[in-house]
Amino acid sequence: MAVTFLGEAIAEGEAKVVRVPVCRLASGAELTIAVHVLRGDGDGPAVGIVSAHHGEELFTTELMRRLRGMLLESRFRGTVLMVPCANPPSFEAGTRNTPIDMHNLNRVFPGDDAGWLTDKIAAAIWQHFVPAIDLLMDYHCGGVDTEIHYTYTTDPATPIGRRIHDLAMLGSARVLWETPGPAGSLAREVARREIPTVILEVGGGPSFGTDLMDQGLEAARRILRKVGVLDGPIGPVGRRIVVRRGGALRPRHGGLFVPEVGHEALGNTVPGGTVLGRVLAPDTLEEIDLMRAPYPRTAIMMVRSRISKVHPGEYAYILGDEDSGGPA
Repeated sequence: MAVTFLGEAIAEGEAKVVRVPVCRLASGAELTIAVHVLRGDGDGPAVGIVSAHHGEELFTTELMRRLRGMLLESRFRGTVLMVPCANPPSFEAGTRNTPIDMHNLNRVFPGDDAGWLTDKIAAAIWQHFVPAIDLLMDYHCGGVDTEIHYTYTTDPATPIGRRIHDLAMLGSARVLWETPGPAGSLAREVARREIPTVILEVGGGPSFGTDLMDQGLEAARRILRKVGVLDGPIGPVGRRIVVRRGGALRPRHGGLFVPEVGHEALGNTVPGGTVLGRVLAPDTLEEIDLMRAPYPRTAIMMVRSRISKVHPGEYAYILGDEDSGGPA
């Protein structure tokens, strides 16, 4: 049976790109959000998959390209609706926030079509994409110099919390961060509608050529098998830990960032006080900031793994307190 999205009929075994209108830009160009609608053979859930709320997150857009190719070469059920680039102006500029208003798309959902440009983008996604899905896979990654690997989860004490936690267990990361997530994020607002969500943080600019791409794709396969879109065994997922306390470690001063702990540490635990990175003054070359692991057992969830320019307050690491949780 065909499905309809924004007035377009997509027959079984067919794939179409349907463009969600947002607004007309000052240049006269029409801003739209491309949704790839992939219709499988037979009934099944409608799974939404989103990437690139932030324009610097190229890794997950490429992951979605590969996932789309895998699905088109497979036999699957239901419908997959993919948004590989949720914020085209941000992608074009290579910025985390929308360049016209410098707002963060993943903090303004459900949006406002009478608001700022970022609010309009969120409203278009909320009004057209969200009502069409039964489940959300929300992909995020690091930027040019950072890479990330953890999966968000929630308290499994409620029915929707249990469904979210079960999906998070299928992600590729060892570390699950139990938190409601920031207000205005797409996944948090979708979960409030009792739609199961999973936020998968995987990869970044330095991660191309590593195994994180394969890990991210395999996690997607596990989740799609779990919900009945793909056939096949889910397979073992390995040990998972939950952290309930954590956050970003940011440099106090800008300069030349030199990592001491990089890609190899993702998902691992280091003792408190471990030197993670240094900031050097680019003119005098003196050390002006020293960044250390803050918890007795510090779980590494994001790293700035390249020698790079860093501004004060930018992301350097995201870290969890392993003693705040335990085995998942």
